[in-house]
Amino acid sequence: MNLSMRQFMQNDLLAAVRRILEEPAAGGLDQARNHGKPAAGRQPRILATLDAFDEMGLAFPSMISGTGYSALSYLSRFPVSQIKIDRSFVRDIPADPEKSELVKAIVSIAHALNLELVAEGVETVEQAEYLNRQGCPLAQGYLYGKPMPQASFEALLAEQKA
Repeated sequence: MNLSMRQFMQNDLLAAVRRILEEPAAGGLDQARNHGKPAAGRQPRILATLDAFDEMGLAFPSMISGTGYSALSYLSRFPVSQIKIDRSFVRDIPADPEKSELVKAIVSIAHALNLELVAEGVETVEQAEYLNRQGCPLAQGYLYGKPMPQASFEALLAEQKA
């Protein structure tokens, strides 16, 4: 699930997520949390919401795209468990040396902070191989599958189990 800072600031996001999790169809959650809680930063409302999610067993990734609320400084302020490398960085690797070096730096930061790492927008085998060599084994994108309706996804899972 991807969330924008606007959702944190304008909507009652915490209440909405609680309602969803209380629905029988949600199936409950059983997620382990292995990260500490940072001291409150300049955004107490966002931090309070993230802390409440953390207490509910929900962990949220930080999207690394280099702008606004996704800046690196927020990694030390909010309780995140995962870094997502934005597709804008992945799109031109490994051909673009600057983007390739940025991805290497992001991977290094994630490893240093002991955070899970996921790359978004992987569309080619070359991108996947580069990310894997750099230490990013988790990826999502059209290389692995395109968005599909839930019924089609369930059918695909059933087919793979058979």
